[in-house]
Amino acid sequence: MLKSESGYGTAEALVAISSIFMVMLIFIPFVINLVVDLEKKESDFRAARVLYEHLEEDLFSGAAENHIYRREGQVFKVIENKEEGGTCIHYKDHMGKDQRFCLSEEVRG
Repeated sequence: MLKSESGYGTAEALVAISSIFMVMLIFIPFVINLVVDLEKKESDFRAARVLYEHLEEDLFSGAAENHIYRREGQVFKVIENKEEGGTCIHYKDHMGKDQRFCLSEEVRG
């Protein structure tokens, strides 16, 4: 190393730090959106799994009834909809919004 070189200057350090912050400003919202989408898909998957287990139970017992299930802190209400000929599951997603997913008799049969 030459004697005249003393390392990074203030301007170079500021450019390096500001470029790191710019990259973080771009990627942090992206990561937050990914986490939110993952939580929603996880909640939807859990609801589909509960509905599947309910329909499987009804297949073997032969009695179609309304049930309330609790899984991992969530409450799922499975309702047999006789008028529309299907089964629906009601639950609150990770944001607390009411969600509903229904299967018709054609899909089940």
